[in-house]
Amino acid sequence: MPQDISHSKPNAPGRRPRPSNPFTVFDRTEIEQSIPSRFEKMAALYPSRLAVKSRRHELTYDALNRLSNRIARALLDRRGAGFEQVALLFDNGAPVIAAVLGTLKAGKAYVPLDRSHPAARTAFVLDDSGASVILTDAANRDLARSLPGAREVVSVDEISADASAANPPPAASPDAIACIYYTSGSTGRPKGVFDAHRNVLHNVMRYTNSLHICPEDRMTLIQPPAFSGAVSSMFGALANGAASLPFDVEQDDITSLASWLRDESATIYHSVPALFRQVASSGIDLPALRIIRLEGDQASLRDVESYRERFSAGCLLVNGLGATECGIVRQFFIDKETAIPGSSVPVGYETQDMAVALVDEAGNAVAPGEVGEIAVKSRYLAIGYWKRSDLTEASFPPDVEGGRRVYRTGDLGRDLGGGCLEYLGRRDFQMKVRGRRIDAAEIEAALLAIAGVAEAVVMTRADRGGEERLVAYLVAGKDVSLTATALRRALAAKLPEYMIPSAFVTLDAMPLNANRKIDRRALPAPGRSRPALEAPLVAPRTPFEQALAALWAEVLDIDEVGIHDAFLDLGGHSLSAFRILSLVNERFRAQVPIASFFQRPTVAGLAETVLGILAEAASPDGIAGVLAELDERPGGENRPTAQIGP
Repeated sequence: MPQDISHSKPNAPGRRPRPSNPFTVFDRTEIEQSIPSRFEKMAALYPSRLAVKSRRHELTYDALNRLSNRIARALLDRRGAGFEQVALLFDNGAPVIAAVLGTLKAGKAYVPLDRSHPAARTAFVLDDSGASVILTDAANRDLARSLPGAREVVSVDEISADASAANPPPAASPDAIACIYYTSGSTGRPKGVFDAHRNVLHNVMRYTNSLHICPEDRMTLIQPPAFSGAVSSMFGALANGAASLPFDVEQDDITSLASWLRDESATIYHSVPALFRQVASSGIDLPALRIIRLEGDQASLRDVESYRERFSAGCLLVNGLGATECGIVRQFFIDKETAIPGSSVPVGYETQDMAVALVDEAGNAVAPGEVGEIAVKSRYLAIGYWKRSDLTEASFPPDVEGGRRVYRTGDLGRDLGGGCLEYLGRRDFQMKVRGRRIDAAEIEAALLAIAGVAEAVVMTRADRGGEERLVAYLVAGKDVSLTATALRRALAAKLPEYMIPSAFVTLDAMPLNANRKIDRRALPAPGRSRPALEAPLVAPRTPFEQALAALWAEVLDIDEVGIHDAFLDLGGHSLSAFRILSLVNERFRAQVPIASFFQRPTVAGLAETVLGILAEAASPDGIAGVLAELDERPGGENRPTAQIGP
């Protein structure tokens, strides 16, 4: 039944603003079924309502249900009705959503793969998960067939449109395994977190009832399929009759994210704080947004100020804490009048059925106000780590008093009073970078496997803009010269892009503390010098290249950039590329697609791309006019002149 939750009085003690829109409460009885059963109820209630819309596809609930039914029946025809793991290899969009539902309707568990990961890592996930079939589409079929191992490859595009689209018989219980998501592991290899239908639906219940998710909502799906954060966004929409709006950051062009949110009238936005900052700085009004949901990394007071300055009074900012192993456990709702206690943004208060305790190393509760490890107590935690009973037993000890299980998160926190939790970072050597949880040991193992690397330590450091980045500290073998180019090339064969350090610092020896252990606090911050690259430094040839090189140096926080230096070798990543292209558009009135940038990721390549875009819109005289106009603005003495050729 629709329910309204009104806001408490401004500045009242313990004030907790909440959404005020009517919605249907997600009842606890609804978690006692499979995920497809809940979705089929929505498809029956809202057959003509929009279910999924991306730049390439648009499906109603009826169309999505029929497509997923054909996928389920194709799997059942080829593989039989028994339980098994099905690997999914897709870009972010409607096809992967249909594939997830089809896999679950067939009574099987899905294992999402990331097409951008190195083949060796993908091969490990396939072998470790035991997936015997890969479900994909035409765009990724060749990649699926090239992966090592004899596995059947089924393309959803080859399933006959004449196949039965009727709902198959229910094939999964609430206790059945629904999915396996792989995260970075401390042993130098990824580990799989597997979970049941009931627990996934319980997480959906928590989000539905706290955010007031309703059929009128249009919810973003920005996380890639292999990122566990996609689960709550995808099922949060489809289990409530709302629309899911997939946006592929790699292919849909991150520079157009804010305008896409406006054009699609998105109402609930979900991403890591770093990506939200790019949206907030775009200057584009988003009047339809009612919820901005930030998770996966620490939100800052700057994020709160951006929210207050840029978004409407009817929009709430929600800072949350969760993990693949437990889903959302804490939320802090912020409106225009919310006072932030202290210098960080709290993660707030408990969510339904997810108790949190702060404990010491022995598992005992710490005194009020003291820092402790965040331990989550619930009956709705993930089942455990796939084929790793040792890790499962260590991380999910039983709660002998309440019959619940406990998840030791490895995160540190402090109670600010009244049950409001402050997040204080990791206890161990795990890190979070742009929303991804990373174990330093996995990167360090990959570095130590490179010839010439004698010692390696990886940690995070904030760049000049306050964003966390990975920094590798290395000791080279005798008479060995290590370059960032060679190190990146070697790591790229084993690790995904987000796990490759932005900076490599070579030391004569690691600093040691009194116990003769590496003193991480004594490791120096990376300097602003250009990294050691294989290619020699080539200075800009024109004022325009000089202006672009200065822009790169500004964003990447280095003192010198050559025109042929590769962007990634300089420590760049997708978000810093977005910043560069935003500045290029602002200063030179040229909208460069992110794909075009990464096709020629050097200053020289970007210069030619920008001039080509300007040439399409104006004559050469017009190009000169654009550049000359920039000279006349404040600071124009540092901008390029009308000279554009070598």
